[in-house]
Amino acid sequence: MVSDTSAPILSISETICGYRVWATKVMTQIDAGANKEATEMILQTWIASVGLRFHPFRPLDAGSDPRLPTYLVGHKAFEAIWGDWPAFVFAPAGGGKTAFRVRLARACRVGQDGRRVLPVIYQVPSPAKLGGGLPTLEAHVGALTQPFASEILLALAYQPDRFHALPIGEQRAVRQVLDWNLPGSLNHFLDQLDTFADLSPLVEAFDPTAEGLPASPAPADIHKFCSALRQLPTAPPERPPIQERLQSLLEFVLGPLRFQAVYLLVDGVDAHAETVSEPKAALLLLRPLLEQIHPWAQRRLFLKCFLPVELQPLIRSVKPNILTKDVKAVTIIWSHETLVQILRERLRVASEGMFDSFDAICIPALRDVEADLVRTAKPLPREVLVLAQRLFWEHVRHAGPAGRLEPVDLDHALAWYATTPVL
Repeated sequence: MVSDTSAPILSISETICGYRVWATKVMTQIDAGANKEATEMILQTWIASVGLRFHPFRPLDAGSDPRLPTYLVGHKAFEAIWGDWPAFVFAPAGGGKTAFRVRLARACRVGQDGRRVLPVIYQVPSPAKLGGGLPTLEAHVGALTQPFASEILLALAYQPDRFHALPIGEQRAVRQVLDWNLPGSLNHFLDQLDTFADLSPLVEAFDPTAEGLPASPAPADIHKFCSALRQLPTAPPERPPIQERLQSLLEFVLGPLRFQAVYLLVDGVDAHAETVSEPKAALLLLRPLLEQIHPWAQRRLFLKCFLPVELQPLIRSVKPNILTKDVKAVTIIWSHETLVQILRERLRVASEGMFDSFDAICIPALRDVEADLVRTAKPLPREVLVLAQRLFWEHVRHAGPAGRLEPVDLDHALAWYATTPVL
């Protein structure tokens, strides 16, 4: 093949200049809603070039972020929910409600402080899925028995020795409560566990934030657990009434499985079209559960409700007898320091411990970026994370997948934030 000697030979500076013009055109298309694949490639290339293994500020939905437990930030409000009592956590949208729920579930699963608590994550269904009209307690119980059984299966697969230590009659009872209450066929979940030989199928199906539990079982232990469960007789097809099934789940967890308590983590009440901007509708959706808060606590089933801050005055006015001295309520308030820590922890994890400050990925003329981001954004984690996202975006807009963050990137990100609503 004959080369084309008529093509001009470009200098390095001309090449970089031409590349930046091309990258700017691509990013302009992205702002118009086109060519998303190209901008993703540019962004990921730049992120890798500065020593980050993943985009630390992209995941905004705490409930679907499998890495969240690795960069959770401490907060004194956690003390109000980590104990055997009902509790309410109030926060505005983007204020960290679900992150606190993830942290509480993690504390339960890893046995923090030597305690054995089963966390049951109840994402409240929409009114339509609960039968329409005013939801009943029966409808809620019918929905929450599925995550209850799912968490039992995850707990036993995570620590299969608990299952093997049970007498054969109680092992049969395990099979029965799982057959009656799981959101799918037990054999289907066992097949997946056997295939992958780790907890990932259950984590993906039940709760992505359960990924990376410490001291997870060896493949041989997973296979042994699956084989033992398969050999047990399946439950009769006719299931008992729903309230009886809840009672049997609770009695089995607190009895043979030797858990000290069950925490029902209630989240997502404002995630539906009917409730997202209607606190009264959200309260009506939640009300049957609130009426059980004290009776269930006597049975060691403790409600931990993660709710929009708009519900706090409504609950106090409509159900004043709920917020007694035996029930703790906390409103999440973020300080400048804790928000800065959120950014730094994500950088630390994404860089695999190499750095925990923007300074490491900025030119010398730009310093203390995290402080500037936190000062500018509303004092909510999601607002700060979105602004940090935009900072990365602005850099690749003008420089492509090269170089380090510059003052112009920060200026453009702050200008964008000043005119663009995040939530």
